[in-house]
Amino acid sequence: MVLNCVLFLMAGFDTTANTLSLIAHNLVFNPQVQKRLFEEIEEISGLEEGEMIDYEQLSKLKYMDAVLKETLRLCPIANDVVNRKCEETTTLGDITIEKGTYVSADLFTLHRDKKVWGEDAEEFKPERWLLNENINTQTEYYYPFGGGPRICIGMRLAMVDIKMVLVHLLRSFELERCSETLINPNLTGQGVLNSGKIFVKLNLRK
Repeated sequence: MVLNCVLFLMAGFDTTANTLSLIAHNLVFNPQVQKRLFEEIEEISGLEEGEMIDYEQLSKLKYMDAVLKETLRLCPIANDVVNRKCEETTTLGDITIEKGTYVSADLFTLHRDKKVWGEDAEEFKPERWLLNENINTQTEYYYPFGGGPRICIGMRLAMVDIKMVLVHLLRSFELERCSETLINPNLTGQGVLNSGKIFVKLNLRK
């Protein structure tokens, strides 16, 4: 049981850290998003300094959910999470997939497909998760944690971890660009992507 718990936490360490880095990057290039996110935190949490937020309060942070989902849409950290082994030789159109072949979904392409997400598919717009009447259809093409019965077992824990860090970070600091902030993150790796070094400036809130 203890080993399972350790594996559960360690498996989500890099993915959670990289996702937080990418959220910070998106916030410094979209100050209006950061402002709205801070206002939502202040409105819902009402925390005194040093006080911990609880799960019920976290669940009410709908705009934060949207920011997190939009970040993972544009930069799915676990890009190779949706893969399956072909159990029998199958033909799809003109393509024959031999038994034993592993097939993966290209999440980067899927998550940025303009036929699904609209002409603004390349843009960071958290509001699409709140206002878009087609979002129920679009979520059928959204797989940052995989899907179906084999969806990432640590998804909910990762979401809670990220939201807790963001709450306490944004209540204490305002994030800004600095001279070392890159316009486009240098994503590397296969399977699980690494966001590389992302630099932002932290200004202590008064």
